[in-house]
Amino acid sequence: MQKLALKPRDIVLITGQDEAEEQYSKLDSFKRVGRILVTTPVFDKGTDIPQANTIIVYTPPPNTEKLFQVVGRIRGGEVLFLAYKGYEEDAMNQVADQLRRAFALAEVEKNWN
Repeated sequence: MQKLALKPRDIVLITGQDEAEEQYSKLDSFKRVGRILVTTPVFDKGTDIPQANTIIVYTPPPNTEKLFQVVGRIRGGEVLFLAYKGYEEDAMNQVADQLRRAFALAEVEKNWN
C-alpha cells in the first residue's frame, strides 16, 4: 500500500458552520488545487463537483430525490455508499435497488430511441 503525499491545501473541508461565501471559496479552492474534498450534507443539493472522480456517502439518502442529487454531483464518477452492517444495511440495499432500477430504465429508454 502506498501513502498519499498530501499537503494541507490538498484537503478541503466544508461544513454547514462555514458562511456561504466561505463555502464557495473553499469549493473553488478544491476545484483549482485540491485533491480531497470533505463535506457535510451542506452540498447535497444544487452543487455540481465534476472535478471529483469519487464520492463516498456515509449516510443513506432519505429518498430518491436526494439519492439522485448525490449521484449527479460528480457527473459520471464513482459513488461509494458505506453502511454499518445491520444498522444501515437495509437502507443501503434499498438505495442500491433504486439505482439499479433507474439505470436499467434509462438504458431501456436509450435503446428505445
